[in-house]
Amino acid sequence: MSIHVLFAEDDNFQRLAVTHILQLCNYQVTAVENGRIARDILLKQDQKIDIVLLDIRMPEMDALELLSFMQEHSENLQKIPVVIISLNDLEIQTFLERGAKDFIIKPMKIQNAKAIAKYVQIEDQGDKNSDISRI
Repeated sequence: MSIHVLFAEDDNFQRLAVTHILQLCNYQVTAVENGRIARDILLKQDQKIDIVLLDIRMPEMDALELLSFMQEHSENLQKIPVVIISLNDLEIQTFLERGAKDFIIKPMKIQNAKAIAKYVQIEDQGDKNSDISRI
C-alpha cells in the first residue's frame, strides 16, 4: 500500500527537502506551494489523499483556513488526517483544537516521515493525537 501525502509548504527549499524525505520512505507525494492549491487537489475526486501535511503560514490560504475548510466541507475531507509542520510549537494547540491530528517540528527527520505510515494506519483504526513529532 502506497501512502499518498499532500504536502503544502510555501518555502521552496523546505518543500523540496521534505518531499525528498517523504519519497525516501516510498510515499507518493504531491507537493504544492499554498493551501489554495492543496484545497483544489482535495476537491478533485480522482485523487485519494491519505494524509495532509501543512506548513502554518502560506500565501493565499494558510493552514488554519484549509483545516477549517476540510472540517466544514465534507465528511470525506474530515476523515483525512492533517499534520501541521512548524518551526516551533507555540501555535500547535490551536491547530489541534481545530481538528489537526498531530504536529512535527521542523526540520522534518526521517523518523517523523516513517511514523506517518503508522499514523495513517492508526487513523484508520480511529486513534487520536499520537504525537509523531516525539518519535
